[in-house]
Amino acid sequence: MRSVTRILLLMLAAVIAAGLLTGSSCDNGSGSKSSGSIIGTWLFDRVTIYDTPIGDMDLSASSFLNMSETGVTSMTLQVNEDGTAALTDTFADGSDTVIPGTWTEVDGDVTIIGAGMDENATFDVDGNTLTVTIRMGIDFDLDGVETETRIDMIYKRV
Repeated sequence: MRSVTRILLLMLAAVIAAGLLTGSSCDNGSGSKSSGSIIGTWLFDRVTIYDTPIGDMDLSASSFLNMSETGVTSMTLQVNEDGTAALTDTFADGSDTVIPGTWTEVDGDVTIIGAGMDENATFDVDGNTLTVTIRMGIDFDLDGVETETRIDMIYKRV
């Protein structure tokens, strides 16, 4: 059973990482009301994947990134007062990939364009915690049928 669980985790991580870590298919995200300012530097801390075949999965950032086999060891989101934003993926060899973007806030709703954010992402700031929520289709059992799955990427203010 452990090997089946590990295979499922690796498969999930690879599928999710393809969309989340590269930012290649991501355009922008818009969010819900926040109880704090999104301006600042945010370090990826953990991910929660809901309603998988083995239940909800809560993984540390290091575990998730290791299982993704992308070589990324950390992700940092920088949101600046001037309306710019950037997601920096740091790799095991010390190199970085920076994905630039912009952001706006209207009536408490945050929108990030670029910066590796999914176009349907929502953002919630609660003190020193930023939750980026996306929904994506995942084919858990490889039968060609995707299940819409909620994924929370949790960042901590640094």
